[in-house]
Amino acid sequence: MKDRKILNALKPCLPFYLLALLLILGMKYGYGKADSEELLWILAPTCWWVRFLSGIPFQWIPDVGYVSHSARFIIAKSCSGVQFMMVSIAALVFSFLHRKKTLGQAGRWMLDAVGISYFYTIFVNGLRILMSIYLPHLFNGLIFPDGWLTKDRLHSIIGIAVYFTALFILYQLADQKTHLPDQKTHLSDQKTQPDGQRIIRMGLNRYLMPLFWYFFMVLGLPFLNGAAWADRQGFFGYARLIGLVCLSLVLLFNLFHLLAKRVFPKLSKCFSKTASPGAEKPPQDP
Repeated sequence: MKDRKILNALKPCLPFYLLALLLILGMKYGYGKADSEELLWILAPTCWWVRFLSGIPFQWIPDVGYVSHSARFIIAKSCSGVQFMMVSIAALVFSFLHRKKTLGQAGRWMLDAVGISYFYTIFVNGLRILMSIYLPHLFNGLIFPDGWLTKDRLHSIIGIAVYFTALFILYQLADQKTHLPDQKTHLSDQKTQPDGQRIIRMGLNRYLMPLFWYFFMVLGLPFLNGAAWADRQGFFGYARLIGLVCLSLVLLFNLFHLLAKRVFPKLSKCFSKTASPGAEKPPQDP
């Protein structure tokens, strides 16, 4: 009976799910074939944002990208953030679209998901690029060409940490924004659960879905389409690095939550409302 209700609730969303899937696959295919000129729709505003934040001059060079000789950095295809935009769209659409009651609300959420993902990607990617420019100078004494922490690995760690943290924040905000009125009934159910079960459930709600979407889009799709097998060693090494960074961040998020709960109770309460499906007064859709 419960499964039938879930299926009935998901049926109106199927066209939007299909549209989102086609959009993401189209972006994935187009990104693989595109050059820097064809990605100006995201490279140009990203470069403007980095220049605005840092004052670093960048020069457009055809077939290369935006080049800064002073910072020794290139904002090229690999720095476009398109993959993070795809992850964001997938997380927003497939995780929250079913909470919309009407087709009109679902359609607006679909458009909002694409627009939010685009501008959020530019915002986050600009911060990531600045960190990639400045942080290597701070870690200069720890970077060795033949050691574990190379320049390329540090660049990858910065990207993973920034993108996963940004996805985690985006997911929690969307979760709070799309709470359904009847979800407040879950609060009383959670209070009756043992502390261990409640902590596990809240942890899963808070971290499992962001982790799933990040891992699926970054590692799952290349694995499924066979791209991972072209460089097995590189792919599985990158997968281990992603797992290490993301799990470390989850531990840090949990530590922050526990400290906030003890030192800043009000902040912890606000954070818990964002992460838990049992918010007492969830925001209403207009």
